[in-house]
Amino acid sequence: MRNLTIAVSALLASSLAGAASQIPLCPGLTVVTALAETKGDYESIKTVESVGPQEVRINYSAEVADTALFAEDGSVMQVRENRRVRTQDLRAARHYLAVFAQESDQLFPGTTAIGTSTSVLRNLKAQGQDSIVFNFDTTAEGELRVSRQNPGNVYELAVTAKLERVGTVKVPLLVNDRRVDLDAIKARAQFEGASEPSEFIFLDDEENPLTLRFSIHSPPPGEAVPGMAETCAMMKAAGMPVDEELCSATGPWAPTARSGTLTVTKINYRCGQENPASSLENSLEKDRKADIYSIYFSFNSDVIRKESEPTLKELANLMGKHPDWKLSIHGHTDSIASDRYNLDLSQRRAAAVVNALTSRYGVDGSRFSFAGHGESSPKDTNETLEGRARNRRVELIRLQ
Repeated sequence: MRNLTIAVSALLASSLAGAASQIPLCPGLTVVTALAETKGDYESIKTVESVGPQEVRINYSAEVADTALFAEDGSVMQVRENRRVRTQDLRAARHYLAVFAQESDQLFPGTTAIGTSTSVLRNLKAQGQDSIVFNFDTTAEGELRVSRQNPGNVYELAVTAKLERVGTVKVPLLVNDRRVDLDAIKARAQFEGASEPSEFIFLDDEENPLTLRFSIHSPPPGEAVPGMAETCAMMKAAGMPVDEELCSATGPWAPTARSGTLTVTKINYRCGQENPASSLENSLEKDRKADIYSIYFSFNSDVIRKESEPTLKELANLMGKHPDWKLSIHGHTDSIASDRYNLDLSQRRAAAVVNALTSRYGVDGSRFSFAGHGESSPKDTNETLEGRARNRRVELIRLQ
């Protein structure tokens, strides 16, 4: 069955384009994006669950700041959503539906989800232009609806603009735990009424033209959300804290209409020529250490997210293959928050990895030690999303 899945994935890739793929579209492909907030970087994880001849299935998992009026300061809202994308849309669709929302429809014919289509990328490269259809917001209920009979469906809320190539760029990313520079196409779109042009950076890979970056500027908002101003005024009069952005909410379905960004910081995959397990094994055998970026934690927490299980399983299998190995597991953070807080968080995260390997995979706990270093050993700058993503890591050191 596994060989059949890989064969179907390869067939789909070859049908989309003839060029060699930089990032293969296959089950297990994980794309991590980060959003900077004052209390830290929130990460969303998009995982390709299956690739078939008719459609691709994607799981979306995010932890974002809870902006509800009565939400506690620093509280986090968890979002999970599944999306299905037709293979024919990966080839030719111009509608890029980048928004994910809970309790939404899963299949939106004529749209892509985590990048543009082969056709759009080809036209940008060959002709320097194409068009793009984009959704800036969801409905008032925060949902995505496909039915055109439903007011505020994704097609009704979409905006179209001319897309023009700006040039080629190199995008630094962590790919399978290594920093690489990916070839990409930079394009610009001026949505009608927007004060500034929007920019998109697509992976220069016709088999899988992922969106690596975007900076979007939406058209002017519509009428104010009914009752919002009155509610905020009442809360302010009572001395209650309010979200000023939400208080200025606009649009008949969208709570806000504003600029937004997307930054991919990490990509992992488990297919193609590179074998992550053998790569990790080689690093531990040769260098006696390895940095791991595919163990994901909840925001400001030592709770391991479920997308980490493939890496934990690989590590447990290696420990079974090498019964003489003993590992020291080290946690590292970025520099957001205090030194003391980060040191404690890194220690708890390292301990959580040891606990997962022993409790869930049965590895003997005496073969592990752990430590936390907080922000004291950065790999990169803490001034950028990309740099902070490289600093947040689990380091493995083989003791014997």
